Amino acid sequence: MEPKQKPAPQTTREDDVDLGHLFYQTGSVINNFFRWLGRAFNFLGNTLLQFLFFLKRNFVWLIAGLIIGMGYGFYSFSKTGASYYSEMTVKTNFNSSRALYGTMNFFNALISNKQTAELSKIFSLSPAEAEGVNYFEATPVVSEVITADLYKERFLNLYHNTQVRMDTFWIKTITYRDFKNSLTKYDYPLHEIKVISNNAFIFPRIQQGLVNFISSNKTLQEVKANGDQVNKQEINLLETSLQSLDTLRNAYYKRLASGTTSSEKGNNLTMLEGNVVMSPPELELYNKLLQLKDELKMVKNQAIHENNILEIYSPFASAGRKEGFLKQKVVQYGLYGLLLAFIITALIGLYKMLTRLESKYNKEKLLKTEH
Repeated sequence: MEPKQKPAPQTTREDDVDLGHLFYQTGSVINNFFRWLGRAFNFLGNTLLQFLFFLKRNFVWLIAGLIIGMGYGFYSFSKTGASYYSEMTVKTNFNSSRALYGTMNFFNALISNKQTAELSKIFSLSPAEAEGVNYFEATPVVSEVITADLYKERFLNLYHNTQVRMDTFWIKTITYRDFKNSLTKYDYPLHEIKVISNNAFIFPRIQQGLVNFISSNKTLQEVKANGDQVNKQEINLLETSLQSLDTLRNAYYKRLASGTTSSEKGNNLTMLEGNVVMSPPELELYNKLLQLKDELKMVKNQAIHENNILEIYSPFASAGRKEGFLKQKVVQYGLYGLLLAFIITALIGLYKMLTRLESKYNKEKLLKTEH
């Protein structure tokens, strides 16, 4: 007898239906996506065409606005000349960064209001030179290294050669990323100041006037005086401690010369797991001298860096650099004129379109009323 053959497994109708439904749904989603993509490209194309049609219809008016703006820019350029700029980098001590940015706003307000007499007094300029000062700007010097240093100063205790201590509470509360995102322009120590003027040779006087103006702040002067006093006291204390250590070292050397060695009873012995750890006095004295010298160096450097309220790291150049072509007045005013003409023609076109829509709406409303 022939062996019975096992019936071949058959796929149920329900599985076929589910698979077919899945393919149908997938194809429907893909089809809808490409339809949406096609409508989006069609909308962008129509928008671009309408914009080009608008430029074509108003080409004459746009060119007229450009020419008028460039004409005014050329007239202004013939009166004042080319624009020059110079930059300097400063370190704001004693939380004077807010005073710096407030001063920039004050100077720009004087320029906008044509207060040339006040500018002339602040910077020791002639009225004609003061009239040529155009703009003040300050921006923080931002980098990953500076941000990391700020974070380290805030949450790491490295002062007086203490052990490096991480403030775990604040580290868990404020991560480095959150700390970085929370910083404002006032929190950074270094700032770049830019001045634009029609005179290329007045920047050194502007620098001195700017420093004197900010340094005349009474509150900042009091904070600086207190900081100077603290720095002097620390330097005197550290120098006295070093002198005392020198006296102690001389006395110890005399003791050694008299026949007393470092292995006598005066040595420190520490028992640790059966091992004897010896700490010679001369080694401790040497380490202490190094620590005090490091602290003295750090405090003296700090006193130097805090010698002024506004510490100049990179001064203004004696002669400014000429502004780029796109920032000259002829180009700037030409672009302003072009933009103004574009806005006016766009508003006129919008008004006409609304008028047509209103007329169409009134006609449709009238037809509905008659019916």
